[in-house]
Amino acid sequence: MKDIALPLAGVRVLAVEQMLAGPYCSRLLAELGAEILKIEDPAKGDVGRAVGPFAKGERGETRSVFFTRVNQGKKSVTLNLKESDGREILRRLVSSCDIFVINSTPAALKQLGLTYAELSAINPCLVYVSITGFGLPEDWGTAEGRKAYDIVVQAMSGLTGVCEGGEGDRPQWLNAPIGDLYSGVFASLGALSGYVQKLRWGNGRLIDISMYDVLASLNERWLTNYSIMKQTHSPGAGHGACAPWDLFKASDGYVAIASASEAHWPLLCRAIERRDLIDDTRFSTAERRVANHRALKEAIEHWSCKRTRKVIEQILTPVGVAVGPVQSPAEIFSCPILRERGLWQSVQDPVLGQIDLVASPLRFSCGGETDVEPSPELGAHTADVLRDIAGLDDKEIERLRFRGVC
Repeated sequence: MKDIALPLAGVRVLAVEQMLAGPYCSRLLAELGAEILKIEDPAKGDVGRAVGPFAKGERGETRSVFFTRVNQGKKSVTLNLKESDGREILRRLVSSCDIFVINSTPAALKQLGLTYAELSAINPCLVYVSITGFGLPEDWGTAEGRKAYDIVVQAMSGLTGVCEGGEGDRPQWLNAPIGDLYSGVFASLGALSGYVQKLRWGNGRLIDISMYDVLASLNERWLTNYSIMKQTHSPGAGHGACAPWDLFKASDGYVAIASASEAHWPLLCRAIERRDLIDDTRFSTAERRVANHRALKEAIEHWSCKRTRKVIEQILTPVGVAVGPVQSPAEIFSCPILRERGLWQSVQDPVLGQIDLVASPLRFSCGGETDVEPSPELGAHTADVLRDIAGLDDKEIERLRFRGVC
């Protein structure tokens, strides 16, 4: 990876991570130029390596797409943290790192000696980022013992209760791991904030990220409405403040049409050749359109269902109405807007060959383009890291490898 002009060039991150939330956090830091030392179990590695789907290379080898998509640009270092020697080597690495990222359970942190208190005693300037389902133990009450998978936290946060598109009033979960991904985003933000503090005042900091906190904060609109007005929302109730603001059937799929102000409404009515709707008392104000959003949707779909998504866009976009198609992965992959923005990273994977991965959406005016390294093979960087950073010689590394420590 070319780290010239990248903002985190020279920053070292030690990541004891599994699956998605932690790896996504460190992946974001890697794309900003940080060096990521990813600690994995020598026998099986990150659990994500065994999670499908699996793609097959030209030589018949398979590779986890799940693992591949969030671990590019990292160095894989194998250490058995259940062994005292493995934990001792980790402590050596901690002393030379700027940021520590971990997404293990609080019980595992204590068992392995990886709490903030223990690691900050080794490196007082360490920025320690913890990602858990419900926070660290000192914050626990009734959450103790709960498991936090994405769908569970989506449900608890209330987001499943405000998603539209379900059957009747049935809650709808978003089939994308937003709990893990947004926890990774906030964890990277916390890591950067802690690092700035370290540069200014010379001390480290604990950043405690809870998936439940993250998704509840994303539901801030409806939680704030309830806090101030005791207003609730249920699936099928529409946007609540704006209409039309929905997905409408086209002849070849669906489109999103949104009207955010009174000025947009007559533009839409004229574009779909329904000037009569402008004066219809059911739709004369935003409040009335919200109250009658089902009748409004029926009127618009009577027009939209006879036209393709592309035609609908061609009619509405020029007059200033916000519209966009519901797209499949194939359509998104070929979308010229995203291609022009450079959202796809071309990576030469050792198993799969040339592949395109979704890049960070951050764009810098000063450039900072990178040649992205593929997700690492298990333990590919162990010897180099233990020699160059932990200070071990080749004989000691071989002895530890023979004992299953690395």
